[in-house]
Amino acid sequence: MGKELGHDFYDRVYKSGGKNYKYFKNYNNTAWADIWETVCKILKRHNVSNILDIGCGPGQFAQCASNFDFASYTGIDFSKEAIELARKKMQSVDMVSNFFVESLYDFDFESIGYDCVVATEFLEHIGKDREILSKIRSGTLIVASLPNKDSAGHVRHFPGKFLVAKENIENRYRDIGDFLSFESVMYSGGKNHDYVFSIRKK
Repeated sequence: MGKELGHDFYDRVYKSGGKNYKYFKNYNNTAWADIWETVCKILKRHNVSNILDIGCGPGQFAQCASNFDFASYTGIDFSKEAIELARKKMQSVDMVSNFFVESLYDFDFESIGYDCVVATEFLEHIGKDREILSKIRSGTLIVASLPNKDSAGHVRHFPGKFLVAKENIENRYRDIGDFLSFESVMYSGGKNHDYVFSIRKK
């Protein structure tokens, strides 16, 4: 595992498109397609309307969400290159969407309206993940993912057997909220997976 990287690193990655230009692609042509669709199905089961996506990246989860008829979406990321890509991807999509360049360490979670928070491909990249989640309003649904594999910029991942990873993730976040669901979802076309879980913020 590595250390938390700054926005300059992610600006370079997103500007280049990443390996095989994956960040330029539509969400359904990426390895995360099944993971994001699983997240959206969880949100629909909870009758979510207004999504706040923290660490939203280049707008690919937003593309996925646009297929599920949510009322509104707000994406926040500290990479200006990611936000520019996200805005381009969502120009022709019929869903109220807004994107902002913000550091989540400084972000005021009371400044906007939302009834759920999505954190996919994000918590593994930051040192103070629990600090950020603790700022979310009490009662909010949080749906997040964490990987079983290491990669550039990861400060944590959860390898090993399912039950071991589940226990470790629940131990890390159980004081943030009550766990509602937990499952393993494979990357499209790959052998690795993310753990997708939902909690109700205390």
